[in-house]
Amino acid sequence: MTKLFVRNPLIIIKDESGEEDLHGNIAGAFYKIPSTEDGSITQEFDIHFGTIQPYGMITVGLSSREDTGKMQITFYRGDLETFEKYHSQIQGARGTVLFGNSDGIMVNATPEVSFNEGRIYHIEMKYRKGEYVQVVVRGKDEEGLFKLWDSGKLKVTGKANFNRVYFGVRSYTGSDIHYDKDAKRIFLKGTGAAGGGNFAPLIVFVDNMVIKYEE
Repeated sequence: MTKLFVRNPLIIIKDESGEEDLHGNIAGAFYKIPSTEDGSITQEFDIHFGTIQPYGMITVGLSSREDTGKMQITFYRGDLETFEKYHSQIQGARGTVLFGNSDGIMVNATPEVSFNEGRIYHIEMKYRKGEYVQVVVRGKDEEGLFKLWDSGKLKVTGKANFNRVYFGVRSYTGSDIHYDKDAKRIFLKGTGAAGGGNFAPLIVFVDNMVIKYEE
């Protein structure tokens, strides 16, 4: 079991695209972790939602330098009119789960959960070697954890290797990822262009992350 954010240095990823407005902006960050060597792994963390505005986006999960595996959840909020018309039951940010293996085979799932400002959620993402991936979303309050959504065991095939804890943001001006030494948690700010050229942020804090290696 590995608890992060203390010993491992956070490595920032800059946008290398040719777009002048985006080039050099923060696009992501990662912590190096021991390779899973295609074995099973579980990632758990708490995520606290600060500001949620349309077009902001952030991602948390696992990846690999060699692009041989990804297990991630992305949080975002779309255009309000469209969002409310088609997803009226979701009042805050929405989540999307993505799993991919070394063969490029993808598995997607969408939690039926509204991630709301001022709330803390506990995310558990579990990969069992060549069998399934499972994501559980729990709410968190003074009394502890309570289950909000469970993907069930989503069948996967092939191999998936992970050697990074990954954080991603949209690389517009104002996006940011850093480790807050005082609060001992990760700060993420993913911005997006809103009406009139303003920048609308999605701001979250991630802590209590644990990585569990399995046989």
